[in-house]
Amino acid sequence: MLKKRSLSTKRIFNIVGLEIKKFDKKTLRFSQAGCVENLKKNGFSPTKIIDGGGAYGDFSQMASKYYPNIEFVIVEPLVEYKKVLENSLKNLNTKFFYKALSDKKGSISINVHDDLVGSAILEEVEENNGIRREVDSILL
Repeated sequence: MLKKRSLSTKRIFNIVGLEIKKFDKKTLRFSQAGCVENLKKNGFSPTKIIDGGGAYGDFSQMASKYYPNIEFVIVEPLVEYKKVLENSLKNLNTKFFYKALSDKKGSISINVHDDLVGSAILEEVEENNGIRREVDSILL
């Protein structure tokens, strides 16, 4: 009688090109903060950070803990974020542009969702694609 060999979860992941690793607190890069911390530890020293899609300013606030004296450039197409964004980043050296980042200068259509966070330039396949709005756009 032949013994069936079962596939382990690790082997199944390997078949499709994925790898399972044990989480190690020394391992960075599992979060945005971990990535920025790792960049800093490896000598990355920017003079400016561009936060495309600044929204609530969370990324810039986090990055300022590692790079407190640099300039932050916030590019956000939705003016609905203006008040909270400027308030949350008022203590940073920050420039704000209420425009979309695009491959062309001028204007671009964006699908604006009620929750704002789900808004996107790309056409979505969901039933609720948001409300189309034209916004100014700039090149990176």
